[in-house]
Amino acid sequence: MRILPDTNVLLRLADAGRDSHADAIDAVDWLTANGYEPVLMPQNLYEYWAVATRPVENNGLGMAPAHVDEAISQWITLFRLLLDERGVL
Repeated sequence: MRILPDTNVLLRLADAGRDSHADAIDAVDWLTANGYEPVLMPQNLYEYWAVATRPVENNGLGMAPAHVDEAISQWITLFRLLLDERGVL
């Protein structure tokens, strides 16, 4: 079964300095170990980009765009990317 993790899971995976980082890793590991397939939608990636590149003082992660782009590229290889097609809606 496919599971669409919330964008907050991606943000926690990317921010190793937060206590919830390990929880996010454990959650994704649990899903895959129990036969679930975490998937992504373009909307997840848009939201992730917006928060990850936003300055920390504005409730973002303050990451450089190149670093965010690299993380997105890695996730697309790890998780299936579903397209925003009419059939999905």
